[in-house]
Amino acid sequence: MKLYIYILIPILFAITSCNKAYMKEDIILSEDKIVTITPIYEGDSIYSPFSLNEYIDSIKYIKLDLSDESLIGEIAEIDIHKDHIYIMDIQTSSIFIYTLNGEFVSKIHSIGNGPQEYIQLDYFSIDKNSDQLIATDLTGYWVLRYDLEGNFIKKQKIPFWIDGLYPTEEKGYALFANKRNNKQYFNQEFSLYIVDSLMKVKKQYFPYNSENYGNLQVPAPGNGGFYTANSKSHYYSMYTDTVYKIDTDVLKKKYIFDLGKFAFNTALEKQSKEEFQEYFKKKAYAGVHNVLENDNFIYFQTYFFNDIFGWFGFYDKKSGNILNRITYYLDNNLFFLSCPNTYDDFFITAIPNDVFSDYQLPSGKINSRQEQVKKILENYTEEDNPIIALYKLKNF
Repeated sequence: MKLYIYILIPILFAITSCNKAYMKEDIILSEDKIVTITPIYEGDSIYSPFSLNEYIDSIKYIKLDLSDESLIGEIAEIDIHKDHIYIMDIQTSSIFIYTLNGEFVSKIHSIGNGPQEYIQLDYFSIDKNSDQLIATDLTGYWVLRYDLEGNFIKKQKIPFWIDGLYPTEEKGYALFANKRNNKQYFNQEFSLYIVDSLMKVKKQYFPYNSENYGNLQVPAPGNGGFYTANSKSHYYSMYTDTVYKIDTDVLKKKYIFDLGKFAFNTALEKQSKEEFQEYFKKKAYAGVHNVLENDNFIYFQTYFFNDIFGWFGFYDKKSGNILNRITYYLDNNLFFLSCPNTYDDFFITAIPNDVFSDYQLPSGKINSRQEQVKKILENYTEEDNPIIALYKLKNF
C-alpha cells in the first residue's frame, strides 16, 4: 500500500470544466454474465505453503542486465509490450526498459520541477492503444506521456485529488479519487471519474461524502485500482466487491468477489459519521488489493486490514476452481507473486535477488525450469537485479 505527501494543487481547474456544478452518477450496466468468485479463508490447510509444481505449465526466468545505469532499487510495477519489459523502480522514481532477453535499453529518470520533469513516480502504465508510457506523479500532481523508447511527449496537470490514474480510449483517463476531499472542486464527490484527453469529466461513478472519512487514511489498491484485459481498462476498489470493465466510457459489472462475513460494510457509510469511523478504524474486514486476468485465469490478492498477511489467489475461468493461499512454493523454493501483471497467456512476477540467489536445486536429476535457474545462478549474486519470471498456469 502507498502513502503520499501531497502539495497544494493550483485552483486553475475550478474555473474550467467543473465549476462545482452538481453531477449525478452515471448509469452502470452489466456484462451478459457476471462471474462470482468466492475465496476461502478458513480451514487449517489454507495456511500451509502450497506447491505450484503441478500447476505451472511453463516458466521463463529473465536475468536483467546490471550496470551503473541499470541498477534497480525496488520494483513496484512491471509491464511487457511489443517485446520490451518496462519496470518502475519506486526507490529511484525511474522506469527501466529492457528487451525480453533482459538486455538494458534505456531508462526514464527526470526528477525536478522542469517542464519535462516529475517530483516522484507513484504509478506507471502503458496506453496500448496509442503505444505510449503513462507515468503518474501524485506529489506534483502530473501525468506524463512518453513514447515506447522513453522519449518525453507531454506533461499534463491532474485537476483534483486522486489516488490512481489509468489510460482509457482516445488518450483519456480513469481517475480514482479514493474518498479524497474534493469538495473544493465538486458539490458531489465521486470515487471514479472518466475524463477525456483534456481532463474534462465525461462520466462519474460511486458518490461519497469525504466528511464521513475525516482524517482517516484510506489505502489505495496496489496498482491504483486498474488493470487491462483484452484491450479494455478495468476498475475495482478495496472497499467494494465488484470489478468493472470500462467499455467506451460505459462502466459494466464483470466480476463479484464474495468475501462473505469479511466484506466491507458499505451500508455504514450512510449511518452516522461516528458509527462509520468507529467501524472503519477497527479494520475487521477484508478488501481486494490487486486484480489481473488473461484469457484463462483471474489473479487476485486480498488483504485483511487487521492482519499483516496478504492472500494470493487464482480463479480458473474454465472450471471455476480457486487457489487461495498466503504462501506458494515452486520446486521447494519460495515463489513470489509480487509486482504482478500479465503478458499474453503468462503472468509476470519479480523475484528478489536475495531470494533467487538462495534457490536450492535438487541433488539429482533436474527439470527444464530448474535448468534455467542453474544456468542463471552460475553468474548471479545478491548484488544483481531482481529476476523477472513469466509463468503460465495449467487449468485446474
